Amino acid sequence: MKSISVYNRQPFLKRNDNGMNFHSFKPSVNNIVTTTGSANDRLMNELTNYVGIGAGIFTGISMLPQLIKIIREKKAENMSYFMLVILMAGLAGWVWYGIRKQDLPIIFTNTFSFIINFMIVIFSFKYKKSKPAQQ
Repeated sequence: MKSISVYNRQPFLKRNDNGMNFHSFKPSVNNIVTTTGSANDRLMNELTNYVGIGAGIFTGISMLPQLIKIIREKKAENMSYFMLVILMAGLAGWVWYGIRKQDLPIIFTNTFSFIINFMIVIFSFKYKKSKPAQQ
């Protein structure tokens, strides 16, 4: 079965050549209803969801080795805090976007990433060596 789009038709007034008003219908793109497609389309949508969830998980755990290293070695030298702040701002934006779209995989994976990066910042400050005072 092919995917079928049905337009919700919105009435509006039109004038004909004689100046008389009459009703016509204009399709509204905002009110398109799409029926389910073929089994192949559904399989592709499901695969796309799994790829998205997998990508979110890999992105979320990407900074986990750095966090583990900082905690084990108890030192965090040469960390770019500016990069972490920009990354955390982007992750917060993704969480907000996921909430607005009610998309749980986006919310969960980006919240996890945000927490990992926040912990990196916390432990980086905790284990940052203070520079000796210059005389």
